[in-house]
Amino acid sequence: MDKDGIWWICVTIFILSLAKFSRRFRNIFNYWCYMVFCNIVALFPLIMFPFRPFDSRNALCGATLGRFVARIMGIQFEIKGLENVNKSQGGIIVINHQNVLDMLVLAYIWPHILPASVVVKKELIYYAIFGVASWSWGSLFIDRSNPQRAIESLKRQSEAIEEKKIKLIFFPEGTRNKGEKLLPFKKGPFQLALHSQCSVLPIVVSRNNFFDHTESQVASKRGVIRILPEIPTKNVEDLSAFIENVYRQMDEVYQELNKSA
Repeated sequence: MDKDGIWWICVTIFILSLAKFSRRFRNIFNYWCYMVFCNIVALFPLIMFPFRPFDSRNALCGATLGRFVARIMGIQFEIKGLENVNKSQGGIIVINHQNVLDMLVLAYIWPHILPASVVVKKELIYYAIFGVASWSWGSLFIDRSNPQRAIESLKRQSEAIEEKKIKLIFFPEGTRNKGEKLLPFKKGPFQLALHSQCSVLPIVVSRNNFFDHTESQVASKRGVIRILPEIPTKNVEDLSAFIENVYRQMDEVYQELNKSA
């Protein structure tokens, strides 16, 4: 065996040893492996794009591979409340926002909510292969720097919700949150729900710190995705009260899931 071969074997043994005995290194290593795999998995929707442009089904293969990668890394989510998903109509889905593992959460729920589209900030399209893949399966990119334009863009989706039965997915906190409570919700998703007179389907994900190397103890790699009953918007007159009602229900479940973890 030549020197290069021996060198690579030594490097591999060293990395595997660190991954086994150092929790900090293992979490950092797993994080970067996850990010690399996400971009590899994102290639599959791009392959399907010429056959089904901007079709949410393009992401099904990627979602399957994403769940497979998660199992390899020992990460697993349990979905509860699938009976609350009404496939006969479109609507608004709101999910709490945490970290890069939100992509994995989508991989778990994607087969159960189609047809669907994720509403994300426009900057995401520049995130390597994953951003372009998101575009290929029909994600809706909005400009957060111009709230009025963003709202108008969302209102144009009313027809898709009603006629095409599409479910638009929002992360209403607007930014990542690792806290004990949910952050206040933005108004956009709920304004669209009232404008479209469609129901809001809340989905709560337990706090995941699978890659957090600052934790003093080994973090569980099992999470829970709980789908709550739909909340109708018909006859709603007070937008703020409606948002507060959705927030309260989701925050109570969020804290409940974290206590039982």
